[in-house]
Amino acid sequence: MKKIKIRLLKVPLTASIFLTLSFLTLVFSACKLNNYGIDEFLYRENHIDKRASSLLEISEDEKPQIPESKKYSVIIVTDLHFGAENISMERRDDAFFETIHALKEKPLFCISLGDIAEHGYDSEIKRYRDEFIQRLESSEGIKTYTTVGNHDLYNSGWYPYSKYIYETSFYHFSTENFSWYFLDNASGTLGNHQYMALSNSLEKDKQKKLFFAHVPMYSGGKFYFTMQNSAERNKLISLLANNNTKGFFCGHTHSECVSDLKAFKEYTIGGFLEKKEWALLTLDENDESYSLEFKKY
Repeated sequence: MKKIKIRLLKVPLTASIFLTLSFLTLVFSACKLNNYGIDEFLYRENHIDKRASSLLEISEDEKPQIPESKKYSVIIVTDLHFGAENISMERRDDAFFETIHALKEKPLFCISLGDIAEHGYDSEIKRYRDEFIQRLESSEGIKTYTTVGNHDLYNSGWYPYSKYIYETSFYHFSTENFSWYFLDNASGTLGNHQYMALSNSLEKDKQKKLFFAHVPMYSGGKFYFTMQNSAERNKLISLLANNNTKGFFCGHTHSECVSDLKAFKEYTIGGFLEKKEWALLTLDENDESYSLEFKKY
């Protein structure tokens, strides 16, 4: 009887290792992505038109009261990412608070430009409230106004955000000569409801305007990290340019940048956790001027 030889396909050792590592990488990536609520990628119940359906006017007792000199400064931070701490991005929040405490003139208030949490977990957003907002107010008497970021929406993060931080993501207050608008573009868009409400408000508002949001409109041409709908972005830039805008302040990229949009400038603030950066906005309402300094702690 003739013997039949069966040859087994031999996979080179290097190829076998490559396939194994590739498989493990895919498994690890899937697990990691799941921490960011990948199951909500295609649909989130907290749509932009629900979060920012109308513009809320901050009440007199909740908005900042400017000093008689009409000169003051404002802290701006972004991308605090509570929950993202590791060896390469350790939290050094104590150093930040020491820096603020050492300032000769205490800032009037603070603005936080989103991505307060890494995964949108209830515990992370609560930590931001307890370890940043409440600490800054109790230690320095400085109130914080916050905008929502894309990371804050992961894992249905809007619900703890609206519970611990603020019930709306689209609000406004006025000081003597400036109007301060806090926008929600955490989903990469303003949405129809927010855009129309903003447009209607700007038509009636004759003061100089400052805008605060998480996602940049331009940021030096970093397309991937900006509002992705170019038609909407250009429409928004035109709306702001035609309504006495003096500055647009944002985060998201973790890198500081100043973009000259002709009628006004867009300032992208460096990442608080990753880069240990923040900014100080100084205003003089007597001559309606302001300046911005990028800082480290």
